[in-house]
Amino acid sequence: MANLTENEIRILTQYRLGTEKDCPNLLIEGNHLLDSSRLQNVFEELSTKLNTSKVNVIGSMFVKRYAFLTALALYSMSVFNKALNTDLSNITLRLDPEDPLCLPSFHFQDLVIKDPSDDRHTWRDGVIRTLFKENVSRVIAAISAHTHVSRSVLWENVAIYIFWMYETLLDKEENSDVYEKLLQDFIYVVKEAPGALFGPFSTNPLTKYYHPKELEELTGQLIRKRSTCCLYYLMSDKQERCGTCPVQCIKENKKLGQAN
Repeated sequence: MANLTENEIRILTQYRLGTEKDCPNLLIEGNHLLDSSRLQNVFEELSTKLNTSKVNVIGSMFVKRYAFLTALALYSMSVFNKALNTDLSNITLRLDPEDPLCLPSFHFQDLVIKDPSDDRHTWRDGVIRTLFKENVSRVIAAISAHTHVSRSVLWENVAIYIFWMYETLLDKEENSDVYEKLLQDFIYVVKEAPGALFGPFSTNPLTKYYHPKELEELTGQLIRKRSTCCLYYLMSDKQERCGTCPVQCIKENKKLGQAN
């Protein structure tokens, strides 16, 4: 057992690690996310900020924000070789009503971390199991049941942040040894880790969302088109869609075909 250094804590705050000792704002105990009545209270708090009363939209947007926890935990695992205890009973979310994006910060009752033993593979499996099987999978199941949003949508909401986090780190990393460790962890988490580490799955639930990026002809940018729509457009007065929305991409391709 060990602790995070001050510098490591500073870096992890960029991934929504909460460090404030006094949190006067809306607090949500991790286990409360499994309770439908408590979820409803949270959604009512979020409805004004998210400009919608539709529980399916709020549920999808909440999971997008909750997905920062996976980036936080996997960053600590891959970069610092330190495992945060992501059990639901150890986590409290803080929602700042003044934040226009409603991004939560994650507070850990116990920030003592676990270093890998001589067997990093087994240690890594433990990190993934606690994060996904004991936490994320259960939260997704509860929110899906409460809102009737497909679990596929919610899992992709989580997956895109994991892809973003690892790909950003890999793009910037210059040390070949560190790069190789990051790449191995990335491949393992999104492709090779068995489904049982994520919950009641026979295969890894992240793999099917990891498509190659494609060149977007209108913008000239490489994008990874989503498989599912996250419902973001239902928050917009103009019903604007994300740049990676599968529906938006189909529309833009049709426009290109007509122009040609």
